[in-house]
Amino acid sequence: MENPGQAKVTITLEPMGKRIAVAKRTSILQAAQEAGIDVVAVCGGIGACATCKVFSISGEFSPITAAEEEQLTASELQSGLRLGCQTQFLSDCTVFFPPESLATFQRLQLEGRQVETAIEPAVSRVEIDLSDISGLDMDHAADLAFAKVCKKHGQIASFPEYLKPELFRELSENQSKAVLAVHGREIIAVLPPKAQMLGFAVDVGTTKLAGYVHLMKLRVVELLLISTLPTMVLAERGWPPPTRLRFDDEVAAGSLYVGSPETVARRIAATVATLGLRRFDLKYATGPMPHAQLMSSIELYGSRVVPLVRDLLA
Repeated sequence: MENPGQAKVTITLEPMGKRIAVAKRTSILQAAQEAGIDVVAVCGGIGACATCKVFSISGEFSPITAAEEEQLTASELQSGLRLGCQTQFLSDCTVFFPPESLATFQRLQLEGRQVETAIEPAVSRVEIDLSDISGLDMDHAADLAFAKVCKKHGQIASFPEYLKPELFRELSENQSKAVLAVHGREIIAVLPPKAQMLGFAVDVGTTKLAGYVHLMKLRVVELLLISTLPTMVLAERGWPPPTRLRFDDEVAAGSLYVGSPETVARRIAATVATLGLRRFDLKYATGPMPHAQLMSSIELYGSRVVPLVRDLLA
């Protein structure tokens, strides 16, 4: 016969969107704490302060307690509001924490997710159409394209010499049309007319990832593995503790390139082919890797991984 105390139920905690498995009859407050969610509980979870209010959305919960009847109004109870410290899960459930039940840091994180921000791309697109380049040499075509960029952006740095052959090739192959990517006052890439310029940027405090896709390179500015962060930092951000499973998931289908040179080369080649990248830059290591291993990683990357990637993409 199943021991009710050991039976597991799946709990969904909104609006964070976290889902965890806990023992049946675990309180909502305890489950939230296990999930790294900072819920206000001034009284320490004895049902005396009514600060850990939570809405029961779906599932079966323990009966309303005397403490809840004392701390909550009849209309609140009727709406499904409960006290997290007094309410236990009896089945798979979904609950929702109102903003006032969350600690300030947690609340700011959630509110920040809902703020709409106007995007101001660091890289802009300039369409080039020279109508007919027959009779033009490479330098003349670059001068005409440069004039069009200056007309849109004002005076910028001169047209890079290394991009002139690429511009002339794109113009020759695409009916005198091309796209220039401009960052600040510098031309940084030449693209085909229909190429999309995609970008991404992620900043979550100590973990930062930024790059340009379909431009000159995928640039990793800084990436600190979550597994190297102190447990206290993870708790402050509402993140669950690092696990081997999460690490393995990142290696299998995420942003970590780990394994033999052949394995890493296949992953990089697949990424480059999928995103249509022109250059790929890899951060060799993060966290407390010993210096000797770091140097070995760099040597393997240059001597074995890079040649393998070139062969795979040839």
